[in-house]
Amino acid sequence: MGIQYKQSGLWVLCAKYQDKAYTNTATHTYSDSLGRECTAKQTLWTEYARKLIHSVLRKKDAA
Repeated sequence: MGIQYKQSGLWVLCAKYQDKAYTNTATHTYSDSLGRECTAKQTLWTEYARKLIHSVLRKKDAA
């Protein structure tokens, strides 16, 4: 689809979509198997982005 790609373990948007407010990034805290506290970044899609993705998928299915 060409909307996102993975870089250093984090999903990022292609340049065409980066300035459209389709995603937010959040930090998630968790404990690993040794009980150490760790953090990881997460990409969160906005509702506006979900509509874009559904639209792209509908167009792809119609083709």
